[in-house]
Amino acid sequence: MTEASLLQRGLQFLEENDEKRAGLWLVWLLIVLVRWLVGLHSYSGEHTPPMFGDYEAQRHWMEITINLPVSNWYFNSTSNDLLYWGLDYPPLTAYVSYLFGRAAEVTEPAMVELTSSRGYESATSKVFMRTSVLLCDVVLFIPAVYCVARAIYGGEQWTRRTAFLLLILLQPAILLIDHGHFQYNNVCLGFTALSVALIMQGHEFLGSISYCLALNFKQMALYYAPVFGVFLLSRCIYRKMCLLHLIKLAVAVIATFALMWFPFCAYTSEGETCLSTMTQVVHRIFPFGRGLFEDKVANFWCIADFVLKIRRHVTAALQMRLCTAMTLVGFSPSVFDLLRRKPTNLRFVLSLAICSLSFFLFSFQVHEKTILLPLLPISFLFAHNALLSGWFSVLSTFSMYFLLKKDGKLKSHQAISATAVRIRCSGHTLCFR
Repeated sequence: MTEASLLQRGLQFLEENDEKRAGLWLVWLLIVLVRWLVGLHSYSGEHTPPMFGDYEAQRHWMEITINLPVSNWYFNSTSNDLLYWGLDYPPLTAYVSYLFGRAAEVTEPAMVELTSSRGYESATSKVFMRTSVLLCDVVLFIPAVYCVARAIYGGEQWTRRTAFLLLILLQPAILLIDHGHFQYNNVCLGFTALSVALIMQGHEFLGSISYCLALNFKQMALYYAPVFGVFLLSRCIYRKMCLLHLIKLAVAVIATFALMWFPFCAYTSEGETCLSTMTQVVHRIFPFGRGLFEDKVANFWCIADFVLKIRRHVTAALQMRLCTAMTLVGFSPSVFDLLRRKPTNLRFVLSLAICSLSFFLFSFQVHEKTILLPLLPISFLFAHNALLSGWFSVLSTFSMYFLLKKDGKLKSHQAISATAVRIRCSGHTLCFR
């Protein structure tokens, strides 16, 4: 009996015997267990002073946010050396770091003591950090993907919906980066997935708020911005009272951003104003001085630079203009198509995939982990094109080979990717609508 028939028979058995709730619990436990097992291995920068790695960056942000006032979070000072993992993500990342920092202060105060906790790597602190990422999955990312599954399959196709859920949530790339390398991409991707689900079901107001939260957690969510904006505008054109609807969406966006950024105006340092503080935050979020790309990212510019030496012969200003032009050329056709024809959910997800992939391939200052952004909407296409979605998942993981090698995660990469391929082959016939 093939894996496909085993998976199909197992899910159908649960559905036919009215054990769907138990089946979902089993799926949930499997998803959580795999994440915990990945977290047992090494992480970015483990035992490698003086900078350590992304794990230390996330811990350091907890340290900074609970020990310094909001007005100092993004400014260089004796207590906040921006050259040592200074905050460079939007405000919601800082707020989440603050919440986890307060929890860490209760469970293990030494791990968030100002300055003295640099490079802190006790066994219990590692458990705390790993658990914090897992908590973000359980609270946000997993429920958000479930909402997308319901939006695609509806409430009746339980077997296909559950298989789809397994396939998306056992993606090797997101597992290895968030639970191996160590980051909180699941928060940004979770808010994005929730936004997609809400908009697909006609809840544009709530979907706009959710997407703004994704933007305020990681600026790379801008990869989706042209599609979200144009799709909502296109939908508005085909409904009554379009202007009123647009005003409601504008209020949702403005109110969400105002709420996220208000503390930086309400609490400013001596000699700083609301404008100067917000300017500094924006400067930290968009550090154009870092260059065209980082490390060995699998995009157009990294390959072109190998032959043409673009970073050596082309000025940074011209590089940015070239990146902007190429990115626009990449996503413009799909965005214009959203305006040209009546919008559908499938074309919405397709455009999200095309737009985010264009940004990954051609935009300025891209790093390996950014592949997770196009991977998300392409994964949602599994119900319509299993071959494309499945193999892109495998290739996106392989594209991070050098990063995973640096982290000592090649064995995890091979094991998880092989398992994911088998699961995808098993679920191939189940997920088509």
